Amino acid sequence: MNKHTILPSLTLLLVLNALRLNADDKPTATSADKASAAAFAASANEPHQLKNQKFHTSTLFSADSLNRSGMGECVIQVFKGNVYGVYGQQGDERIMVAKVPLDGSAAVTMPLVKGTDTEEKGYRARKDNHSIYIIAVDGSGYIHVCGGMHSALITYWRSDRPENVSSFSRYTPDDKQPPGKQPCPIAGHITFPHFFSDHHGQLFWSCHQGCGPLCSYDETTKLWTALGSKLGTMASSAKERDYISFFYEDNKSYSTPDPDRVKGGMTSRGFDLAWDSKNRMHMAIGLLNIDAHAKGRHTGSATDILYAYSDDGGKTVFKSNGKQIQLPIRAEAGPNQGEVILTANDVSVSSQPVIAVDKEDRPVIWCHSYKTGDHCFRLESGQWVDHPTAPVAGSISTDPGGVMVGRTKKDCFTRFWNLDGRNVQTLDFPVLNYDKAYYQHTGELIWTSLSGKSTSSTYTIHRTVFDRVSK
Repeated sequence: MNKHTILPSLTLLLVLNALRLNADDKPTATSADKASAAAFAASANEPHQLKNQKFHTSTLFSADSLNRSGMGECVIQVFKGNVYGVYGQQGDERIMVAKVPLDGSAAVTMPLVKGTDTEEKGYRARKDNHSIYIIAVDGSGYIHVCGGMHSALITYWRSDRPENVSSFSRYTPDDKQPPGKQPCPIAGHITFPHFFSDHHGQLFWSCHQGCGPLCSYDETTKLWTALGSKLGTMASSAKERDYISFFYEDNKSYSTPDPDRVKGGMTSRGFDLAWDSKNRMHMAIGLLNIDAHAKGRHTGSATDILYAYSDDGGKTVFKSNGKQIQLPIRAEAGPNQGEVILTANDVSVSSQPVIAVDKEDRPVIWCHSYKTGDHCFRLESGQWVDHPTAPVAGSISTDPGGVMVGRTKKDCFTRFWNLDGRNVQTLDFPVLNYDKAYYQHTGELIWTSLSGKSTSSTYTIHRTVFDRVSK
């Protein structure tokens, strides 16, 4: 055998041996190898170090305010170059609405309710921290305000003219209209309301306590439609059977097992929405599926975290595999059961999940278990994968470049590229709220703070702009 015969044979042997070694190595890859590979993959999707990215923060508006009586929510929304906010005025505690231009020109502030009747709803803040006020702007520019409720019927106003805060009218249920189509959002007794807007400016409304409502607004008819179905026999209480619910369980958690002290329980429901680049609505829901005692914890807990999506604004909903879910969405097994992300056999899960979409339009759900800690589930190739090392944050949004941001438990911002990456930037701002949709569209943070004492605080609207990083 000559050298020309030996060399090809030797080469073939080496190749086959290398392939065998690679095949043998796969099952024995170390966790360090996997972590290194994950870090490499993450770095490939991270164009620059966030901690090195410079930014500039300016003050757009400030006013003397108060930090109690439901005034601590500080919700804002940007619409056509102006920031709209609602706050309590220091001293007389009157509810004020602000229109603040982004270009730095003069702001306009007006009372939500005119006149001198201090007892009129919406005139001034209630002495109840549950009675928060929220604000939103629909696609036609009309300004919507809702608030002042704690297990109470709806109090809701809409501006008389688009993009104008000078006057508002209050709207209440109208007996002449169908029960599911009203001039105000439709629910039972309400606490913690919330507005949502999709990418087309379509306005939605829900609340954490109530009949599990989700309502959509029609800018043409100026009417709200209750999405979902009548509860009927699903509700144990006769007064709730005519309610139209989008998500529902009527189980309750009690603060004590002592029958002499138990006077009622709380039904825990949590709800959050996010829209991807195709305007698909993704939702996370927290529901309590048993009657239980909270064992010393706050009764605002749940047993199940659920997921669903909708392509028609909540009229029909589906699991991630495309199987339709009947409305209202429930935790109980059956045709109404949402897609179960996390479940427990007691009230061990926070009922307030948070949902966002990442740069690849994958839904991501953050939630907390009192037993197993923080969780961050992302839908990956049809499976929900938990990323326990992901930054812990609430109210998440993703900018056009793929940088996610969230408001952390310490009232600051955390920005990050990937759930398992170390490329993180912490902005030590005293943030209370921010416009998620504006960040998703522009990458800028428009946010609020409230500093000071309970009756003597400063309400501020800030703007943070990040410098572009050259590649």
